[in-house]
Amino acid sequence: MAQNFFVLPRPDPPRVLLTSGPDGWSLPAIQTPCLHKWWRESLPVNEAIRREYGLDVVVLRCVRILSNRNDARAAIFLVSGRDPDQEPTHGSWVPEQDLTALSFADSRHRDGLFEAIGRLPDTDGVPLMPWERAGWFQRAAAWLTDQAEKAGRELSGPVIQVRNHGCYSSVLRAPTTDGTVYLKACPSMWAQEPVLTADLAAHQASLVPAVLAVQAEQCWLLTAEAAGRKLKTLGDRELYLSLWQDLLTDYGQAQLEYARDPSRLRRLGCPDWSVERLSRYVPRFLLDLIPALGEEHPDFPVWSRAELEAATARLERLCSRLAAYNIPDTLHHGDFHSVNILTDGRSCRVVDWAFQAGISHPFFFMSVVFEEHTDPAIRSRLRDHYLRLWTDFEPMNRLIEAFELAQPVALLHAAIGHYVQLSNTRAPWESRQEKESLAFYLSCLLDSTDM
Repeated sequence: MAQNFFVLPRPDPPRVLLTSGPDGWSLPAIQTPCLHKWWRESLPVNEAIRREYGLDVVVLRCVRILSNRNDARAAIFLVSGRDPDQEPTHGSWVPEQDLTALSFADSRHRDGLFEAIGRLPDTDGVPLMPWERAGWFQRAAAWLTDQAEKAGRELSGPVIQVRNHGCYSSVLRAPTTDGTVYLKACPSMWAQEPVLTADLAAHQASLVPAVLAVQAEQCWLLTAEAAGRKLKTLGDRELYLSLWQDLLTDYGQAQLEYARDPSRLRRLGCPDWSVERLSRYVPRFLLDLIPALGEEHPDFPVWSRAELEAATARLERLCSRLAAYNIPDTLHHGDFHSVNILTDGRSCRVVDWAFQAGISHPFFFMSVVFEEHTDPAIRSRLRDHYLRLWTDFEPMNRLIEAFELAQPVALLHAAIGHYVQLSNTRAPWESRQEKESLAFYLSCLLDSTDM
């Protein structure tokens, strides 16, 4: 278990819940499970506050991660009460006007508290996501309830906040008379996800969870739960590979359908990352970005200017050669690995059509698939199964050539995606995650250029 802390302010009059001890005041503490990327998981925080303080809350955001060897998984969360009349089982309400004079047992609690309520100078002007504002949860929950009922699913329990993923997304869920439903709220930079998922559900229903409603202006997506578990956890190796093949067929058929009408994805708001456009990013990426990244990551390999120029020239040639094949740009998922694939043992559903989902070369997604499949024989099996769908455009031998050319260019696409996302992060742990991913794909990219 990990010890985390929370800030719960209340208005009229402005006050904050604190606890006191022999060494001074502290933020209220809770015990939560040690989870991967625990700072984005709201449900354990909300459950712990209900269990330990008798309060129903939702997480607005993770304010700070308290990083040292003793509490490496500890964080401070800003929360909002769901019921303004609830009183905590313990702790004290301290008027906001008295906070400055208090002596805190841990100065990080004071700094985290003041950052959460906007009392630190360096927090001015930090943009908030919609789900980080008080009242958003209530509006989203009301829409979820209304749309579920319109779809013939009355709620049989309360709406629960599952995840508040900072600048990335927020996820709510609720039980209904016809199964669990999920609401995913996306940032405006990924506004394509709700409408793209709905379009896929209408034309390739076997590929995605059932879509119940979309609110495009709010970037809200309401879906039925996709029964099953993550594909990667499937124990039966042969069934696992068979499901991968079936999924590649379903996904490839969706790509072919979109390729017949190239403007359709653009009308859905999908970003365009064609090979021609990617090629324009090569010099700036390798010659400018990599040296800067190396300064922040001591373990990142150091390449000379001459080596980077050689890699740039080779990538530009790869882009030019790849564009010469008669293979149309079409749907690209961008994060096509088993964490985003759910299976019931008979079929699969793909989720998370955000991040780099859009328009690009159809073969790019396999670079992510191959992160999971490293056996050359398995790679060939999956590649050839998928490429048979494209033989109307090129013969098999040329499809294989294009496929191999596409893989290093796909790494460039992934690196650019993380670079773009890096500019949208606000918290240090968000930017650290993107920098690590960016460093990974750039290293793979440069290794693939035979430096």
